[in-house]
Amino acid sequence: MMGATKRSGVGKRRTVLAGALVMTTALATTFTVSPALAQQATASSPTVSQLQSEKSFNIPAQPLTDALVAFGQQSGIQVTVNGTVARNVAAPAVQGTMTSEQALRQILAGSGLTYTMAGSTVAIERPGEGTIVLDPVTVEGPRLRDSGRTEGTDSYASTTTTVGSKTPVTPREIPQSVSVVTRQRLDDKNSFTLQEALEETTGMRVENYDDVRAGFTSRGYTSALQRDGVSVQYSNLLEAAPDMAIYDRVEVIRGPAGLFQGAGEPGGTINLVRKKPLDHTQVKASALAGSWDTYRGEVDLSAPLTENGNLRGRFVVAYD
Repeated sequence: MMGATKRSGVGKRRTVLAGALVMTTALATTFTVSPALAQQATASSPTVSQLQSEKSFNIPAQPLTDALVAFGQQSGIQVTVNGTVARNVAAPAVQGTMTSEQALRQILAGSGLTYTMAGSTVAIERPGEGTIVLDPVTVEGPRLRDSGRTEGTDSYASTTTTVGSKTPVTPREIPQSVSVVTRQRLDDKNSFTLQEALEETTGMRVENYDDVRAGFTSRGYTSALQRDGVSVQYSNLLEAAPDMAIYDRVEVIRGPAGLFQGAGEPGGTINLVRKKPLDHTQVKASALAGSWDTYRGEVDLSAPLTENGNLRGRFVVAYD
């Protein structure tokens, strides 16, 4: 009698569980497949180690919802699935010792479903469900890579400048006095040093301390020095002024440049813009000789380093 009573209790629990699953599937709601009560007491959020731990599985071929119930009981991992997703889906038999992840993959094999770790559970879902695919968006605009290059333009004016703005803009868009000494002007006037480049620049005063050292002021204040828009430390008493061989242009803004750069001088800012590597091969060389034993030579090489020109290099050397 005791044995018969025990079997009857088990049958009732199975009947209640089956009825609950059928009702959940019919109502198309989300249900949770939980492991046994003893396992729930120590279970935590599923981690990679839990999915990779090996266990013995004995799950017969049956509907997917029933297979997930058995998987949760035998693996100790909580599983959730939407009733509409698992409706009319059969799961193959899974038997043997394997990791929980391998067993779950076998259960879902051929169903078109996948799984993700969501919070404290493993969620079964259909790929792309609820995802909105937008049409491709193409963004076009001018390249900011040295758009104001003056080399090879044969011009004394620059179309854009970066000294008075965070991005290249035309000089008329900057609400302060701006001057640009282009590469053409540097070459035509043989301006080999920064002193020579700024001597005839509007609003700039050059104080030569000796043949190589000089100070630069504007509106009575020392001008800050930048290289490619980045402030650099320059001591006019200890360092020689920069040579112009490696620069494309000199941009000068007069006034409180700190308004734009965040760190500057009330007199203004001098921005030295370096030559950039070209997408074609270029070889230039020049030599000069003058009085007082003056001699100078320059070599400028630029070429693409890859076939598509995405990687380029440039080498400039000057001897004076």
